[in-house]
Amino acid sequence: MRMSRFFSVLCVSCLAALLSSCASTSLFKSYNSQINPHIASVERGNCAAPLAPLAKTAQSSNDAVLYHLERARIAQIGGDIEQSKSGYEAAMDCFKVAEERAVISASRGASEGASLLTNDAAIPYDAKGYEKVFGYQEQALNYLFGKDLEGAAVEVRRANEEQKLAVARHDKEIAKADKELKEQMVSTDSIYSKNYAALNEIEGKVKNSFMNAYSHYMCGTIQEIGAAKGGSGGMTLNDAYIDYKKTLEIYPDNSSVQRDALRLARLCGMNDDLAQLKTRFPAAAQQVDQSNNGDCTVVVLYEDGWVPQMSDLKVPVPTPNGLLTMDLPYYRIDAEPLAQLEVRCNEQPVGSTEVICDVRALAVKNLKERFGGIVLREVLRTAAMAAGQNELKKKSGDTGALIGSIIDLALSRADTRAWYTLPRYVQVLKFNVPHGNVRLAMASGNLAGPLSQEFSTDSSNYVVVRVVRTGRNGMCHMVQY
Repeated sequence: MRMSRFFSVLCVSCLAALLSSCASTSLFKSYNSQINPHIASVERGNCAAPLAPLAKTAQSSNDAVLYHLERARIAQIGGDIEQSKSGYEAAMDCFKVAEERAVISASRGASEGASLLTNDAAIPYDAKGYEKVFGYQEQALNYLFGKDLEGAAVEVRRANEEQKLAVARHDKEIAKADKELKEQMVSTDSIYSKNYAALNEIEGKVKNSFMNAYSHYMCGTIQEIGAAKGGSGGMTLNDAYIDYKKTLEIYPDNSSVQRDALRLARLCGMNDDLAQLKTRFPAAAQQVDQSNNGDCTVVVLYEDGWVPQMSDLKVPVPTPNGLLTMDLPYYRIDAEPLAQLEVRCNEQPVGSTEVICDVRALAVKNLKERFGGIVLREVLRTAAMAAGQNELKKKSGDTGALIGSIIDLALSRADTRAWYTLPRYVQVLKFNVPHGNVRLAMASGNLAGPLSQEFSTDSSNYVVVRVVRTGRNGMCHMVQY
C-alpha cells in the first residue's frame, strides 16, 4: 500500500518535532500532567524533591524555560535562594535566546511548520510577557532576602522595563495575526464571545497581561529601603515615589499603596500631588498623618495559592473550508474564594493584606491577547489535516482514512503550557510597629492554621515578611534591614 505524500510529510514533521534541538516533551503528553506531580510534592511540604528532575528535564526540552522557572519558584518557596537564583538565571538566558532569535528564523519557521501538522506544543516555548515580568520580580526577591539591595533593584527595574517592551511586541503580534486571519476569512471575536464568555469578568480586571503592580510596588519598597540605607546604587525616595504612583495607577483601591503614595509625596515635598492625593484618599491621608515615622516598617507579602491551569476545549469554527472542530486552550476557573491574610502584632490586630496583583486575570488576559494567533494556526492545521485525510482515503481507501484519523486523534491537543507555580493572587500589607520584640500572627480562611513570626526590631528599620500559600499550607520567610 502506497502512502500519500501528505502522510509522508506528516511523519517527517512529527519526527522533526521530536528530534529537534530541544526535544518537545509536551507534544504528545500535556505539560500539566508533567508539572502537577511536582506541585503536589510542594503542597506536601517537600520542595526539594522536584528540583533535580526539573533541572534534568530542562536540558532536553522545548519547554526548557518553563522548567527553569518552575524549579526557581519551587526552590524559592522552600527557602533555597541559591538554587532559585540559578533557576531564574537559566530562564533569563532563555529569554535572551528568544529575544535574539529572528522574527522568522529557520529554526522557528520549521517548528511552526511542524505545528501546522501536529499542534502548538511543537513550537519552542517562549515565556509570555507576564511570565518574564514575574521572573525578574521573583529574582529581585531572592536578592532582597539575600540582603543584596542593589541586586534586587537591578532585577526589579528589569521587570518594569519588560512591561514597556511587552507593549510594543503585543501590538505587532496582534496586527500580524489579524491580517492573516482576514486572509483566511475567520473572525475570532465571535469564537471568543461564544465560547469564552465565562472568562470575561476575570480578564476584564486588567487592561493587559503585562502591567504588574507587584513589581512596581516592590521596586518602590526596595528603593525606599535603599534610600534609608544611604542611597547605595542610586536609590532615592523620589524614585520610590514614582513607582508607588505607578502602582496606584494600576491598583488604586489598595490601602497600603494609597498610604505609601501619600507618605512619599509628603517626604519628597510633592505638595501639589499631596493635596490631590489627600482629596482622593481622605481615610488613608488621616492614617498617614497619625502614623509614627520613627517606628519600624513591616511589609507583609502574601503570594496566595496557584495560578489556574489551562485545559483543552473543542470548539466548532466556521471557515471557508466548512465547519472545523478545533482544540483550543481554555481556563476553567475553580470557585476557590479569595481570602485575605489577617495580621496581628503582639496580639493586636493591625490589618489584612489586600490584592495588588491578580495573576489569574493576567493569565486569562494573555490567552485572549494570543487568541488570534492560536486560532490562525489551528485553522491552518485542521484544514491541512482534513485535506491529508481525504488524500489518504483516495489513495488507500478505508485503511488510509483510518490511519489519518488515528494520527489526528493522537496529535490534536491544545497547547496548555504556562508557568503554573505562579501564585493565584499577590497581596500586601504595610504597617509600622514600635521598636522592640515583635510577634506576628497571620491567619487566612484558605490556610489550615495560623502562621507566626517573631523578631526584634531594635536594630532594624524595615522588615519584609513573605508568606506563600501552597494548597492549605503556608511557608513564611523574613528579612530585616
